[in-house]
Amino acid sequence: MANPPSFLHRLLNWNKKSAPETVDAEQYAEAFGQFKNLLLEQYQIRIQAKTAKRLPINLTAKPTHFGTSPERAALYFDDLTIESEDIATEIDKILNTHQRLLLIGDPGAGKTTILLFAAINILMDERREQKLPLILNLTTWRKREINGQETNFAKWYAESIIHTYRLSRDFVYTLIKRNAVVPFFDGFDEVAEESREDCFQKMGAYFGDQRNRQLIVSSRKIEYAAAKADAPVYAEIEVQPLSLEQIRKALKGNAQTQAGDRALLDAIDRDEWLGKAVETPFYLNTASFLFGKRQRTLADLPFKAESIEGRQEELVEMFVAEQMPEERDRTYLAFLAGKMEEENFLVFELLSMQPKWCGRILWYRLLLTMVVGIAFGFALGLYGSLSGFEGLGGELSRWGLFLGFLGFFISWQSVSSEDIHTWSWIKLRSRWKVVLFSVLLLGLLGGIAGGLIDGLNSSWSVGLVIGLVGGAVLGLVLGLQIAGTIVNFWLHLHNPYQRFWASLRNNAWIIPTMILMMTIAFLILYILRESLYKEILLMMQDSHFVLLIVSLVVSMLLLTPIILSPFLNHFALRLVLYFENKLPLRLVTFLDRMTDQHIFEDNRRTIKGKKQRGAIWRFRHKILQDYFAKMPDDPSYGLES
Repeated sequence: MANPPSFLHRLLNWNKKSAPETVDAEQYAEAFGQFKNLLLEQYQIRIQAKTAKRLPINLTAKPTHFGTSPERAALYFDDLTIESEDIATEIDKILNTHQRLLLIGDPGAGKTTILLFAAINILMDERREQKLPLILNLTTWRKREINGQETNFAKWYAESIIHTYRLSRDFVYTLIKRNAVVPFFDGFDEVAEESREDCFQKMGAYFGDQRNRQLIVSSRKIEYAAAKADAPVYAEIEVQPLSLEQIRKALKGNAQTQAGDRALLDAIDRDEWLGKAVETPFYLNTASFLFGKRQRTLADLPFKAESIEGRQEELVEMFVAEQMPEERDRTYLAFLAGKMEEENFLVFELLSMQPKWCGRILWYRLLLTMVVGIAFGFALGLYGSLSGFEGLGGELSRWGLFLGFLGFFISWQSVSSEDIHTWSWIKLRSRWKVVLFSVLLLGLLGGIAGGLIDGLNSSWSVGLVIGLVGGAVLGLVLGLQIAGTIVNFWLHLHNPYQRFWASLRNNAWIIPTMILMMTIAFLILYILRESLYKEILLMMQDSHFVLLIVSLVVSMLLLTPIILSPFLNHFALRLVLYFENKLPLRLVTFLDRMTDQHIFEDNRRTIKGKKQRGAIWRFRHKILQDYFAKMPDDPSYGLES
């Protein structure tokens, strides 16, 4: 939900210069160093997760012009020589020499793994300490946005970095401006066919022909060859399938410590289709896992297909059946993968869930209305009963239920959060005009409103003064909050609800603001309308009334930031999706269990020997995500018992 001062923030834009705001150099350097260290750690964890910590085989590649037009290859491509068979260590050298590189290969051949190794090499290279290799998936590219306008590549590029790595907008635009990002565009084959030509054309126009702007594009072979436009690169390499000699060598090396690999080595010699299927690293690791899990032999795996593709499909089906015997779990993952495909994202966090995921959106709206209404109604009714005033409990209960319509209104908002904010005197001094304008604007509006309201009752002068002072105070607080706010450059998600709590903290300014305004209102009443002030003091001699007022004030102050945070929306959404049998109620526990089962990549950090809870999740391989996304309504379809 949008922060309340956001409307004022837009009003105050007139006071900001058109030039980008100056970024604090010390803050940038600190955030850059922290993010770089985190990237290195996360890339290393992802490599382990992609192979399920099995069979580290050196991938190889060869120079090629496959799928690229002869004209472009002749005019733009340089001679390319691969000096080492280990492409994972060579690709950084190739990038330094040729600047822009296309990486192609078959599904599961290890393209993303190679990108991860190349990224690690760049991060560990002291000569390139000011460069950040960021792996970005092109699956979210669309020729046109939802509103029908053509997609702007610069905007998409920045947004992709923001959402993939959970960075603040200020930090991302600063990185791009300083040319600190080396983008690795993964998954061109996942771009919609009608958008592929547009993607390369706009990518080429954005990066131009400047050799200092490096990039890598990766794609499956067939989809790249079918594209009508060429990638804006100066060199191309193809990831080679694993040879049987490589596979046998790796399996023999592991056979002494992993008996299952000895059984797999025997199986590929006896099963021709299995031997060819595991020439792709993903399927080799899957087969190694299946044989090693229960010390299986070839006879224990009921292979039936008589083709490479068929054997690969069987390996995935058997892996899913082994790791997810519960039909309910497969139903949950099929729904989640389907939504990830539908909305074009590969990294899931709790805030990715939106009300439109509900099959019965009305249930969600009614539930949120009931939760807020019952909570307010019960609390206010209880306070009214405790006050001792006859009929007050019922009256306040009705008001509480009426306030429940707040829940109905917030149910129309998307579930979202904001960046983490801190406050700086230095920034405030440079933007003092924002505070002045805020005080004058809200003071004027408050005075007009107060005068009109009080004028209908008795005297407009008292309302005018209260409105002027109250509006000025509100303007002062909002102005200070907006003018002095610094957005944290990056947010390392180490807790699934970290963004939720950040939104709650960002709205905490409401509490002291309300207290200050109520205090000033009482002072004004004392000065300008002493008779009404004395009536209030007389009423406050009743301890029950004091209890009621204090309870009401405290409740409203504490509930307001909660209502403005995404907590209520999210948990109402979780409950509805659970009743619809789409996702489990204990979602984080389920996702972490799927991580333990090697369905998702394990990016959790280990502290003091204990794994932290996951905060973001992605499927271990796009092949697995595609499998679940295409799963029929019957989740047991194709699975062996």
